[in-house]
Amino acid sequence: MAGFWLFAGRYEQAAWCLWVLFPVAVFNGRGVRDLWSGMLCETRDWWVLFGVLIGWQFLVTGLRGGSWWAGAGAGKDVLLVFALVSGLVVVGRDEQGRSLLWKAVLAVGSVAVLVSLIVFYSEIGIHEERFRLCWRWWPGFDAVTTGILAGMALMVGLVAGGDGPRGWKPCVGAALAVLGFGLAASESRGPLLAMGAGAVWWLSKNVRSWYRLGWPLAGFAAYWVLVVVAGQGGGGLIERGSSGRFDIYQTYLSQMAGAEWLVGRGKVWMLPESLLGWRVHHPHNAYLGQLVGYGAIGLVMMLATLAWGFLKIRRSPESAILVFGLVTLLFDGGMVFSLISIARWETLVVMVPLVLGVAASGAKVEASV
Repeated sequence: MAGFWLFAGRYEQAAWCLWVLFPVAVFNGRGVRDLWSGMLCETRDWWVLFGVLIGWQFLVTGLRGGSWWAGAGAGKDVLLVFALVSGLVVVGRDEQGRSLLWKAVLAVGSVAVLVSLIVFYSEIGIHEERFRLCWRWWPGFDAVTTGILAGMALMVGLVAGGDGPRGWKPCVGAALAVLGFGLAASESRGPLLAMGAGAVWWLSKNVRSWYRLGWPLAGFAAYWVLVVVAGQGGGGLIERGSSGRFDIYQTYLSQMAGAEWLVGRGKVWMLPESLLGWRVHHPHNAYLGQLVGYGAIGLVMMLATLAWGFLKIRRSPESAILVFGLVTLLFDGGMVFSLISIARWETLVVMVPLVLGVAASGAKVEASV
């Protein structure tokens, strides 16, 4: 989990999954087999749908994308996805382990954002440059990714940081204030809207804990006070318009034809700089990316997997984190159920809370039976 904030790129995390997590799953083959047998007994319908979605991506990637081993949805990716999901299920079925995981995510995320804020502003000073995490390369992740990672940790703090041993709550409050400041400093509207949606969903189920929102709001307000005092315009938060998103969407859709609408191309291609003035690596909308890569069939299966999974976990704490993740997919993102983008954030904000929540709900079903 720490790698999403601290690793220099996708390769370190891919190496961890390939050389540590995958061998652990292989050498404990019988345990993994028993684990999946139990999962199918607990919540068979969702896991079968999830498996069919991964299988469809693997099939289309091999046939249309031309790759059976490397790349998003290909063989190595499929094996690593199931290894990671197996590990998340083990954690999700243990209530204490799940709680410790989320607290660790909050701790790592808030410390990473705090140190990066210090490094970033001590280096460039206070001006209209939007805050970006400085861990990957200087000046760091782009501002949107920074906002998403700060917002994700903030949602975890609201969901999992309110209860605990004495002395935990003040630490959580300080962490939420830092994360609120970092989210505001990124000036990224997508993460801000996603944070609002997640917070509203969380508040609808925890209305008595409304006061917890005061911490991130204080950090958010502190940033904008600082902007006013420094005499800056805040980076043109409103003036940025659509940031070219609609042109990107239209260009990708205009290049699809024939069977691609149904089964996709098996991969998401890049748009050359000559088209829009800059090289576009992906559609900047994960739902559109699923359509481009795996067609209408793949998109419908992904939406069904997300919707069905959300219904299963709607009463669990992870549901608020998942709401945040689902909204962020509207504004950015690549392949959601693929570890080819593990250094990005789709795995963290969607697959992790979804699988943990489904595993927890399945464990409750098993216990009740």
